[in-house]
Amino acid sequence: MDRILIRMPDSLYEFLLALPIIQDYQIQLAVGAQQEKRDAIYQVTFRMDEKFQYFEPCMRVVHDNVPIFDYSGWDEEQRGEFDCFLRFDKEMFERAKRIASRIEMHITMGLDTIAGTGAGPYPILRALQLEQPKEPLDILILGWDNNIESQKFYTYLLEQYPQLVSILDTRDMKEFESDPKSIVEYVNHFHCVMGPAGILTYLGVALRKAVIEFYHTTEEGRLYGYPNQPLYQAIIGPKFLANYLINVWEEMIWPMLQTAPSFITKSQAECIPMEQHLSTADSAEGK
Repeated sequence: MDRILIRMPDSLYEFLLALPIIQDYQIQLAVGAQQEKRDAIYQVTFRMDEKFQYFEPCMRVVHDNVPIFDYSGWDEEQRGEFDCFLRFDKEMFERAKRIASRIEMHITMGLDTIAGTGAGPYPILRALQLEQPKEPLDILILGWDNNIESQKFYTYLLEQYPQLVSILDTRDMKEFESDPKSIVEYVNHFHCVMGPAGILTYLGVALRKAVIEFYHTTEEGRLYGYPNQPLYQAIIGPKFLANYLINVWEEMIWPMLQTAPSFITKSQAECIPMEQHLSTADSAEGK
């Protein structure tokens, strides 16, 4: 029996980047077994931080082969215990970044090259069985540059687009990494996520939301952006001034959002903040 050990990353962003790779990896194991190209009996073990237990359903991609989830914190790798090792550590991500930069592709292409997979740039999250929010909000704006320019842009939306339920969230989302479930559910309550590229914009793409991401360099945009994703726009520049973003909004973003069948707007008066761990009520500024 083949015994495979996969060590998942400790940071939420890197964990999410690794998720499509291990999803495709397990499918390839199953297909190889069906085609008799490898041992039909195998066992995959994931070693990962307990905070990622929420994503277990997304990691069970083969019905007749349930992986083992090891939350012990043990980090030794012994050949007598496993036959194959796949470690998503800092070194692997640096290698993936170098490979992807050389071919000018998304970083997951670099991870695919190392792991021998053919995954896309974001994971499949259907297994989380997220419910459609009863009172969805329209636009989540993530603060940037000490929140001066983001506040100006947010004020512009409130004044010029009162039919949109918009929220400016200036918090450091790294503080909430210990509770991935709340972060996922938070993003799921919006039709659109706009701001610096990171965990929330990545989840927005994976959840098929409209996403507007900010990148400081073209290389960053290539490594982490999603140009082929519908309802997606990357904005690249050294600074993201409100006046510039207002022009981009009028010329590109708003026309794009109006093509989304799921983009349902409502008056600001109808906005009722949800009560949850990562509460929209905490982040609503100017209300």
